[in-house]
Amino acid sequence: VYYGGFLPALGIPIAYVAHADESVLAFLTIATWHFYNTHFHPDHFPMNPVFLTGELSEEAMKEHHGDELARIKAQEATQAPAATTNAADEAPSTEPDEAPEPPK
Repeated sequence: VYYGGFLPALGIPIAYVAHADESVLAFLTIATWHFYNTHFHPDHFPMNPVFLTGELSEEAMKEHHGDELARIKAQEATQAPAATTNAADEAPSTEPDEAPEPPK
């Protein structure tokens, strides 16, 4: 500790307690924000079923994750023509599969 030599003997223990208390306050602040935004927010209360179903409606996605929705739609728009082209190239044949001849 660079400035430790300039502090009285109780300086380091007092600084340690003050910073420990500060970290507890930071943790409680982050936990409070998380609980409100995730669990107690009026749009989600009493429970947001996304963690059970894994699906989010497009309206909710637009409201809460607008940038991500725009990125997904742009990615789908660029991949859609390639997907239809590949699907046409790999069209399944209408002829039945022939069984291989048994060895003689």
